[in-house]
Amino acid sequence: MKERANLWYDRDILEIFLEQVKDRTPEEEAEMGYGVGIESIQEGNVLAEDIVLHNGNTMLKAGQVLNVAMIDKLRKYEDTYNTKVTLFVD
Repeated sequence: MKERANLWYDRDILEIFLEQVKDRTPEEEAEMGYGVGIESIQEGNVLAEDIVLHNGNTMLKAGQVLNVAMIDKLRKYEDTYNTKVTLFVD
């Protein structure tokens, strides 16, 4: 993240964030969900949160194990609507 300071992230906010999370225990770290883009997911990942579309419809439910067809559907959605989907996976 530090490499992207002032490119993707505000340097001052990044420093505050890193200060806040530096002393996290492994248990606290395991509880924190991280959002990832489609380029980072792979078959077998499990959704930690529902994927809700811009119109309020649920595309995929938390707990589902992602397969190739689901990942392709998410990519097509991104392309069709010129958007990025953020997923939370376990």
